[in-house]
Amino acid sequence: MDNKAKVSICLVAIIFLFGTLLLSGVAFAQQGQGQQSVKITVTDGVTGKAAVGVTTSILSSSGAVVQNLGTVPQGGTEVSLPSGQYSVIVQIGIFGFPVTLESYSFDTSKATTIEITVTAVIIPIQYLPLLIYIVVFIIILAIIISIIRRLLKPKPKKPVAAAGTGGAAEPAAAK
Repeated sequence: MDNKAKVSICLVAIIFLFGTLLLSGVAFAQQGQGQQSVKITVTDGVTGKAAVGVTTSILSSSGAVVQNLGTVPQGGTEVSLPSGQYSVIVQIGIFGFPVTLESYSFDTSKATTIEITVTAVIIPIQYLPLLIYIVVFIIILAIIISIIRRLLKPKPKKPVAAAGTGGAAEPAAAK
């Protein structure tokens, strides 16, 4: 084997080794940007159980929805997310509009556990929309009853003056 062949084999071996090191370095760098585990638990503060009737979503740092989790079951749910900044929001629907109950920002540079407790003071969170609907119904009913009473209330009669007096009352004759 002459020197040119040896040099060619050495160059191929060096290029192969350099390529392998370069690719392993890229793979190692991507490991840091890989998927991270995030466990999310949403609990009703009154019952201590999974919050029923709420919707949980994960948003990216730009505010775009990454994942809609729906109602998180008892014990929580686990998702995998790429490294980055996120927030989780817990919402409840009232009159068809989402109302945010809780919001929490987090970073997925490492595995994360998020425990969120939502409360509606003395009632389970699932009954909050029903309570609001009942209060609004009572207010509307009170307004309707008030309007009906005004419409049905008899109007006071104006006093009618006696005929021939010209509208002025005559003093009674003293005996």
